[in-house]
Amino acid sequence: MNNYFYVAGKLPGMNEIVKAARSGWQVAAKQKRDVEQIIRSYIWKSRLQKHCYPIEESAIIIIIYNTKNKRMDVDNIQAANKFILDAMKGELIIDDSRKYISQVLGIIQSGKEDGVEVHLAKPEDVNITFNGKSYSLLVWHYCNGHRFIEMEWGNDTRRKKGIHEEIPK
Repeated sequence: MNNYFYVAGKLPGMNEIVKAARSGWQVAAKQKRDVEQIIRSYIWKSRLQKHCYPIEESAIIIIIYNTKNKRMDVDNIQAANKFILDAMKGELIIDDSRKYISQVLGIIQSGKEDGVEVHLAKPEDVNITFNGKSYSLLVWHYCNGHRFIEMEWGNDTRRKKGIHEEIPK
């Protein structure tokens, strides 16, 4: 069973976060509270639709940012990870400490609309090969509102057919 939720729209990047912080702690606190509440509403919606469920053991979080344009830097976009993980506390994860979150993987891709898809996976379900060390990775790709799974073995990349489903909005 896949464990994910989708947040429609653009989350604040580092530039917006810094601007709010420079405006005063109340402005920054309100921004954080408001953004986390938006994310929580998508988590609740996804839980009602049975797309995601809480996990109590260690997890790897895979965050896929879809952007309409390539104007924002990668590090600027991924600053929203803090809001996402904090919104997940008490909803999908017990805490965002390293005891419960072993890794956060970020993927940024261009798309027709801004949005963020967040996957929760058990460490044994994720596989990556880097510098001779082998980890396992399941990568979801999106095409025309559908997704398919891509599995990699060394230089051999295969797409598994028949795994298509609509992206929840």
